[in-house]
Amino acid sequence: YFSHEKLDQRWYMGLFQISNEPGFLTPTLYNYVGRPDKTAEVVRKTLKERYNTTKEGIPGNDDSGSMSSWYVFHALGFYPNTGQDLYLISSPTFEEAVIHLENGRDLSIKAKKASDKNIYVQSVKLNGEPLDACSFKHTDIANGGTLEFVMGSKPSKWGTVGVENQL
Repeated sequence: YFSHEKLDQRWYMGLFQISNEPGFLTPTLYNYVGRPDKTAEVVRKTLKERYNTTKEGIPGNDDSGSMSSWYVFHALGFYPNTGQDLYLISSPTFEEAVIHLENGRDLSIKAKKASDKNIYVQSVKLNGEPLDACSFKHTDIANGGTLEFVMGSKPSKWGTVGVENQL
């Protein structure tokens, strides 16, 4: 039995440590139980409290860029699930970003109203199509495209269907 209440217990007991790579996926586990709002809260809190622009601004040893990539992926609004062709949506911090892919194409990420206050996803479109689940496949973006978020200051019903394309 897996629930958001059990995940909440992990946070209150201090079991999630961003400085330990095996726990990197932990904040996005809320997506699997239809609570992307909780993913947004934990991710944004971690980005704000554990990362900064000082010399010691990464919360641990940046083994092969692992700590930095955790930040970058979540700041863009999604995180890869190791071992699956799957990205889990979190909470983008930028209103716009472009990833230039190796194949010469671009992945454009737009997050309307993204801010420190507007951390909750209200809706998502992937290549113009509404995305109801709080996940998408790598194959959906491998040839470029557009990922469009609308952000808000309160949790919404978006993503409560959980994660599609599970194992």
